Amino acid sequence: MPRTFCVLLVLWMASGLLANEEKAAPAADPATAVDVEGGKIAGLTLEKGVRAYKGIPYAAPPVGDLRWKPPQPVVAWQGVRPCVEFGAIGYQVPSAANPVVNRMSEDCLFLNVWTAAGKDEKRPVAVWIHGGGLTRKSGDMPVADGARLASRGMVVVTFNYRLGAFGFFAHPLLSKESEHGVSGNYGMLDQLACFRWVRKNIAAFGGDPEKVVIFGTSAGGGSVGMNMVSPLAKGLFTRALLESGSPRGRLHLKEAWYGKEPLEVTGAHFSKVWGAAGQPDELKALRALSPERLMDPPEGTFFAAVDGWYLPDDPVELWAQGKMHAIPFMTGSTRDEGASRAPKDLKDADAYAAWVKAEYGEDAPTVLNELPGTEAAAQAARILCNLQGLTASVRSLAREMVKAHGQAWVYRFGRVPDTAKARKEGAYHWIETEYIFGNLPEGASGVAADEELSEKLSRYVINFADKGDPNGEGLAAWPPCTAEREVQAELSEEIRISDAHCPKTLSMLMAREAATRAKRKEPAPARP
Repeated sequence: MPRTFCVLLVLWMASGLLANEEKAAPAADPATAVDVEGGKIAGLTLEKGVRAYKGIPYAAPPVGDLRWKPPQPVVAWQGVRPCVEFGAIGYQVPSAANPVVNRMSEDCLFLNVWTAAGKDEKRPVAVWIHGGGLTRKSGDMPVADGARLASRGMVVVTFNYRLGAFGFFAHPLLSKESEHGVSGNYGMLDQLACFRWVRKNIAAFGGDPEKVVIFGTSAGGGSVGMNMVSPLAKGLFTRALLESGSPRGRLHLKEAWYGKEPLEVTGAHFSKVWGAAGQPDELKALRALSPERLMDPPEGTFFAAVDGWYLPDDPVELWAQGKMHAIPFMTGSTRDEGASRAPKDLKDADAYAAWVKAEYGEDAPTVLNELPGTEAAAQAARILCNLQGLTASVRSLAREMVKAHGQAWVYRFGRVPDTAKARKEGAYHWIETEYIFGNLPEGASGVAADEELSEKLSRYVINFADKGDPNGEGLAAWPPCTAEREVQAELSEEIRISDAHCPKTLSMLMAREAATRAKRKEPAPARP
């Protein structure tokens, strides 16, 4: 096991033990008791009539013989299960960016619910998929505390899923064992298991199973995009909100794609590294490996892959073919999340033009016609770098949705609060999530302009979950993108509607992406 991981693990466990020693678990409130799949649970009563249920199991523990198998039905319990503390999170490399006090465990398939609804109400439901590259983070991150959003009218669900090698390891023998002939994507199947749980159980919390929006940022947004084209996910949710993410599928289970070896080959390689290959029962040996040993591969080695079952093809290609689920769709990005990649030494328009020509070759005139850089070369470079990243991804998905199903709502978040991070990075990656949940950082919390924007953004999302349209009384009108007009809501000090910028440059970037996909079946270099 890497030395760095060992040190981080010891420090992380020590911090968790100290935190647990200082704070005993609160007592469950009997008045919150509800029946769910597996038995009866009771949670906590918070302010403003919100009830919180933490650490609800939504599937059986994926341990022992269930390691690297699709999630199985939850194991029933007797009596009332207190759901007052978050469940364990999936194994990952701890980091300061993800401060948690729960222990890591393979037994990590837990979800959390916040609601202020009466049992017989039918409020809209939001299911948040955490980001972290499918290798890190969890559903109990402070940014995703659902209490405030629940007090505004939403039933909120967050959850953990298997990560890294635990969620995406593939191997020929695992595929042979599977009735579908596949392996890997267990973390994505966990997500579907959570969605099924919501459909079956959310009515007990006052939620409407026919008004469920899934949403997430970064890899959580990419997960939304993949679930939108997975045949297995059809009918499990009714709206989708994709924030600053891309559903690109660069790995294939059995074929070399994009110059990368099949994921089964990668798995077979690590089985040798771990000493399981050559054992009388290789799968038994793999399942007997310690969780710490499975942390050896670099982050991102095992990722969501095209397998012909959960994912029939590269997800972006499926979007381009119009094979996404026909449900209301909202997407967007932040103004500055890709701007840090811009060159810092572009002093004038000539330097900017030279850089664009070096980057885009024969396509450079398209860029320079829309972003000439004659007035502010550095700013033009920042806009372009932001566009060619996640902004291009979300806007291209919106275009494909419009082409297939008529409309999509698009936003660009540009508010820069007076916080240390925002002063350095501007409207950074993830920032809109803080406003949707209402969990604003220090420097923005309590500031009238930020609280007002948070309230409005929450209401847009609640309306979207409720009726498939973000518009509502007291809010600025937000028209969707259509074939006639490509627009976006500018979410900042004021909310206004603008035409989407640089449409021809976006078309060029989409054409380049399509050309890359057309050559995706590239041979991979042989392992040494």
